[in-house]
Amino acid sequence: MLVRPIRPTEDAADIASLIRTSFHPWLDNENMEYLSNLQAEGLYAKNHPFLAGLSGFPYKLEGVVCREDDGTLSGVINTYYFYLNGERCCLAANVCVDSSRRNQGIASRMLTEIERLQSDSGIRCIYLQARMAEPDTVRFYRKRGFKVTDYRETWVHPGGSEGSKAAADYWLERVPENDTAAFEGQFHLRYPPTILWNLNYKDVLFKTGRFAAVKNRLISPVNRFRRVIDRNGHVIAWGAWQKTDAFADCLWWVPNGQLSDADRSAVLKILCD
Repeated sequence: MLVRPIRPTEDAADIASLIRTSFHPWLDNENMEYLSNLQAEGLYAKNHPFLAGLSGFPYKLEGVVCREDDGTLSGVINTYYFYLNGERCCLAANVCVDSSRRNQGIASRMLTEIERLQSDSGIRCIYLQARMAEPDTVRFYRKRGFKVTDYRETWVHPGGSEGSKAAADYWLERVPENDTAAFEGQFHLRYPPTILWNLNYKDVLFKTGRFAAVKNRLISPVNRFRRVIDRNGHVIAWGAWQKTDAFADCLWWVPNGQLSDADRSAVLKILCD
């Protein structure tokens, strides 16, 4: 087997196919569309190299792949770059190995090559994400020297489910400008910078001032920034609900202190309904 840097025109179609096969339970419509386009461009580049060379490959692919002796693609790691606290860092993403080739050291060899390439480029921090529901994967990364720095929470609201309290116990109201600072403080505690950059964070909903207030009212039908008040008039949570083109909408959920499971269930229900 050979572990080498990605060659976009040569590897794109196979990379798209492997990622789709490996991660299909978690891919939304946007992800699937991207992979379909990537595969189509990769096949076009293979079948029409001269024409593809004239226009250039439209997708920027970086990272490493593992090719077997027969040429088949058995593994891939994509790399993306970002700045954190002024330091250029690397995200190792889409780490996957063909199911028929697992437990053969392919992932380890690819990570070793990623670490070597980043070290040669002067990058000292490499990040990746792993699902806590897959403890074997987490153990593998820990053995490689990775440490857990932050947790990203995903919550799914099944259609028709009921909260444990009546919605009458709470009500929503627009967040007044003088309350935004409190929200911002709690928001950045819940979403630390080390993960915030990768959560598609857009602060348009949280801006203050006359222009922002007008804009927020215009986009209110599809994007809502509200705070939740309990029967005693206390702010118990903030929530920003955003409509997306993916299979699920996005909810920025920020409790104001500790909430019981019953309170959390009821608050999330009223924010999502």
